[in-house]
Amino acid sequence: MELNRVSESLFYLFKDFVSYITGGSTCIGCGSGTLSLPLCKSCQAVLRNYQDFKVPCKSELHFKSRCKICGKILVSEIDECSQCRENSSKKNAIAYFPLHSYRLWKKDLMYSWKTENVRSLSFFFAELINSAINSLKKDRNLEFDSIIPVPPRPGKIKKKGWDQVDELCSILKRKYGFKIEYPLERYTRQEQKKLTKDQRINGKVSEYGLRLKKIEGKRVLILDDVITTGATIEKCAFLLKSAGVKEVYGMSLFMVD
Repeated sequence: MELNRVSESLFYLFKDFVSYITGGSTCIGCGSGTLSLPLCKSCQAVLRNYQDFKVPCKSELHFKSRCKICGKILVSEIDECSQCRENSSKKNAIAYFPLHSYRLWKKDLMYSWKTENVRSLSFFFAELINSAINSLKKDRNLEFDSIIPVPPRPGKIKKKGWDQVDELCSILKRKYGFKIEYPLERYTRQEQKKLTKDQRINGKVSEYGLRLKKIEGKRVLILDDVITTGATIEKCAFLLKSAGVKEVYGMSLFMVD
């Protein structure tokens, strides 16, 4: 299985190399010419320069802190955003760490990665996740025993050939040395993007299940590509805590806000 992932990643890197020697690509962010990756250096820098997760001190008046629960950047609120104060459903995961808001050209970037299969972006996104995890270690003294991917729909990998979060975790393991565990499985085939907000929030925990009854580690990080309502991570966190995990956190590349 791991060998297949490596072979597929190399194939798509070769495909992107062919794109480069035949004229290159176009940056999704600004439209300028690029090499193989559809992001110019300036737009890559924008994505690398996400608002970090440290807790600001009182002297940092310019610093925009994040909601301590969902991770959204706060404008006029303190500690928690108004949505999290009103919504008590977020209680299984201690905190979420989204890197960016899911807006404008970042939506096009995700479409290119997930739907058009521009898999060279997987390596760039894995770099961002690695950087964010290291920032949490530095700024909050927060380390994780393992990373757990949100499981794909049944049959997705067989049909499509890959899953974006699965590939991220594979790169994080091979290139950066993180421990990846796969204790969760998904039962439903319904795509999350086709559900309404209420359907996401009120969906049953039974949409997911445990493949392992005991999970090593006291603190884990659930990884997803986009957090929309937080319902998926909450369902997964509930199952992990029922299996003995003491602390569960969530991280994503983007969050709908």
